[in-house]
Amino acid sequence: MLLRALRILGEYRIVAGIALLALALRLVNLTDFHVLESDEAVYAQSAAHLIAGNVPYRDFFYPSPPVYLFLEAAVVVVDQSILSIRLLAVAFGVLNVFLTWRLARDLTGAGWRAHLAALTYAFLPFAVYFDKIALIEGPLTAFVIAAFILFFRARERALTAASPPRWFDRKYFVAGLVIGVAILTKYSAGLIGGLMALSFIFARDRKNAPSFVLGAAVVPAFAVLGLAASGTFGDFWTETVSWQMIRFPQTTFEKTWGLFNYFGWVYPLLAPIVGILLISRFRSRSRILPWYLASVGLLLVGKTTFVHYFVMLTPLLCVAFAEVMPPLDVWRRLWGRLRRFRIRQDLPVVARQAASLAVVAFLLVNYAFLVVIAYGGPWPGSLSAFGEPTEVSRILVKDQVARYIGQVTLPNETIWTSDPALAYLAKRQIVPANVSSWRFQGFFSDVWAYNLDGGYRGPIPGYPDGLITLEELRQGWEQQLPRVIVIIRTSLVDRLVWDGFSNPDTNQTGLGSWIESMYDLGPVVAGLGSTFSPGNIEVWVRS
Repeated sequence: MLLRALRILGEYRIVAGIALLALALRLVNLTDFHVLESDEAVYAQSAAHLIAGNVPYRDFFYPSPPVYLFLEAAVVVVDQSILSIRLLAVAFGVLNVFLTWRLARDLTGAGWRAHLAALTYAFLPFAVYFDKIALIEGPLTAFVIAAFILFFRARERALTAASPPRWFDRKYFVAGLVIGVAILTKYSAGLIGGLMALSFIFARDRKNAPSFVLGAAVVPAFAVLGLAASGTFGDFWTETVSWQMIRFPQTTFEKTWGLFNYFGWVYPLLAPIVGILLISRFRSRSRILPWYLASVGLLLVGKTTFVHYFVMLTPLLCVAFAEVMPPLDVWRRLWGRLRRFRIRQDLPVVARQAASLAVVAFLLVNYAFLVVIAYGGPWPGSLSAFGEPTEVSRILVKDQVARYIGQVTLPNETIWTSDPALAYLAKRQIVPANVSSWRFQGFFSDVWAYNLDGGYRGPIPGYPDGLITLEELRQGWEQQLPRVIVIIRTSLVDRLVWDGFSNPDTNQTGLGSWIESMYDLGPVVAGLGSTFSPGNIEVWVRS
């Protein structure tokens, strides 16, 4: 008993060391490596609204189910800054190192494979980058991987149990509860939950399926009842389902590009898996690889596919990578054969083993090379885990603008800007348009069916004038009279707001004349970089 306890403590000591390395990587340059992303700022500004006593979905727009909103509010209430929300992301990133280790340990039974999986996730540039960004993906990944751990444990217990399955299985129910929390964090987790439910059809423990499904339905059911009781279910449905379905009509090429962008990050893990499976003639088995491949395929079925959607599946890939690695005794056997080498007997075996290990070694070196260059520069996909000089300039500009907004407004005064990051950093709330839904902390051009490049996609079904109109925006301004209106001249949204737009479906007059009649132009804030060029940000202050 004592020896077993010491062995377990030894394993945890190793994974704790790996987690500390992961923490150090994710803390480096945390607030300065990248300007506050639009999605980061939307979630953070929403958390600030929640803390101010506003009701989600009714008083302010929130594009996702509510779990992450409350998680982020717990840190924003302590400190409304970039550091607070990104520290939350880092905390979940480190937790995901432990969960990756635990999943690999359960599936393989080998401590060294579990350590390899955890180490792979800890250093993978894709994971490091997104663990530093305050997006939903960090907590979502934790809930999904925890659900996999519980699900596999329940299945192992059910398949090895001597007695027949009962009508209610507590372990499957708990696994369902966790995947239900994941679904209330982001709807894409529902694809994973559906895959788990479908697996019962082909498993010997199919009688336990109701326990899992019941558990998965509990949390969403309580959430729906709560939203209905508060009178916000209609807004919740509109903002998180109806309008999200029509905002992003991605083409097949765009969805495929998101997948290949992801592959560009993780190919040093995918390539060894494929290579080893081919060399071993698929005798090297992986329990998690089919789940990973099926989940990737299901994400492509969805309406949109962006690169960060695959974050929640990356621990599965790390575990699969550890599963297919040749066992440690292969190296010992190869060395033993080389010492007693007989050309006729040993040459074929040695050649095959040496080829396998050479492929592994080459790809591990390739992986290390990717780590080095990704940490050292903006490659691939211009996503650098440690930033670049132009990013620092952009961050300084936003901070400068936010400080000026704070100087010319009182804490209880509102502002308008299309950039939610400015409002979050200035600790001011944005005046929404005069609409019942989409009371948004910022705007995107897709509400009017415009792409980022300025191209018009065609009418939004049922909304030929867009999800909101410029007239509704003006009405919101007139009702609440924001103290400041910020116009970013390089922003497509701001250009459309100022100049108006005309297309085959609508003709809307810009609001530039209204702003000039009601507001005085403050100092022009000069910036640098690809997004903020000198003199492109105008802060208009109400007369």
